[in-house]
Amino acid sequence: LEIGGRRLRLHGIDAPEIDQTCYDGHERGYACGRVAAAALAARIGAAPLACEPRGGADGTATVLCRLGEEDLAAWMVANGYAVADRSVSADYTDQDRRAWGRRLGLWSGVFELPSERRRLRGANAGL
Repeated sequence: LEIGGRRLRLHGIDAPEIDQTCYDGHERGYACGRVAAAALAARIGAAPLACEPRGGADGTATVLCRLGEEDLAAWMVANGYAVADRSVSADYTDQDRRAWGRRLGLWSGVFELPSERRRLRGANAGL
């Protein structure tokens, strides 16, 4: 999410990186990071958001954003565009389980957890 030229993360979730590739149920690769970003952009459209800052555990700025009464992070997880970040909050674990059970979005195939992907990318950068 970009607000006022500053990139922010939605609090309590972990979404695929913009350049991340995932695999659907037929083992076809797709740009899941771009799909998630496009879905969020389409959901918001030109509507105004109400966002509150939340502290990021790793120093990353995070926000809780609502589109009317709807929590955007909950919507992302419920539709399988992101996973609940249990290291930060348990707020979205129910949505995560339901999306997994319904095989929605990321859960329709195989993907690397975004946090794990970032961790491995950081470890490889030092080589």
